[in-house]
Amino acid sequence: MLHREGLILPKSVRHHQPLEPREPLEEVQADFKTITTIPAEPGGKQVNGVECCNFVDAGTSILLSAQVRDDFRAETAFDAVITVMQQYGRPGSFRLDRDPRWIGGQLTRDFPSALLRTLLCLGVEPVICPPKRPDKNPFVERYNRSYKYECILVHRPETLQEAQEVTRAYQQHYNWQRPHQGRSCQDQPPRVAFPILPSMPLLPQEVDPDAWLAHLHGRAYLRHIDTVGNVKVDEQSYYVGRERRGHSVARLFDAPARQFQVWEGHTLLKLLPIKGIVGSPMKLGEFLAMMREQARALEHKAPRHPKVTSRHIQQHSLWGKEGA
Repeated sequence: MLHREGLILPKSVRHHQPLEPREPLEEVQADFKTITTIPAEPGGKQVNGVECCNFVDAGTSILLSAQVRDDFRAETAFDAVITVMQQYGRPGSFRLDRDPRWIGGQLTRDFPSALLRTLLCLGVEPVICPPKRPDKNPFVERYNRSYKYECILVHRPETLQEAQEVTRAYQQHYNWQRPHQGRSCQDQPPRVAFPILPSMPLLPQEVDPDAWLAHLHGRAYLRHIDTVGNVKVDEQSYYVGRERRGHSVARLFDAPARQFQVWEGHTLLKLLPIKGIVGSPMKLGEFLAMMREQARALEHKAPRHPKVTSRHIQQHSLWGKEGA
């Protein structure tokens, strides 16, 4: 009866299309894989226990890096990404899921996480997958399945050291010996099909630490003025005026001028400098140390299990091509 009355919608049919082929090192996909044979310590700080952070090149299916640790958090995830770029150079983009260690624990923050800002400043595009869509990160997700069933559940490591050893051996096997059915490999091991990877740009010796601002140019933030005349953007307070407390204003991000335009309706109220701007180029080492420290500081403020809402997805859509 429900079907006859049209009250039950038919299941939508998903039409699968092959992905566009990628060039070598055009896009690197990253993901964490929990090593389930090693139980997390009772009362330990890390919910996921021992994990392997895997980096797979979408253009060649080569496993570029497999880093096994028991302390992955925002700071050490940041280190993992930098290690890959120090070894292979800067890829065109990094594709990441919405793990808080990548995009920031507080999804209500207005600006990108330390890692995403670092990528933007280094000229690497971060691509953030929609929530609950592992199919948008397919190459590393498919590797994770092989890693689980062909390595972890076969050797069943029980300690961090054992997990590191079997992972190193499997990386060698996967890249050089195991036939790969992907279109790019054509039943050859990835490293046999692609024995030489292209030379990618190295990390620059000097970095503009404010280059990420250009990616937010034109973005508007709607805010409610509090009782003392302030509004907050990315946890920074900006004074608008006590006479307008209780009003709502829009703050338009003007990246070239390094300022916010504060609008109430069609009236421009103020021009306010954006806080936290460095203002001058930095040496690479100093820049990475600063961003690593910011990743460490922010992770202590992050909720353990943040809830993802449509509003959060909309906020993050500017930081990756597939944010919504």
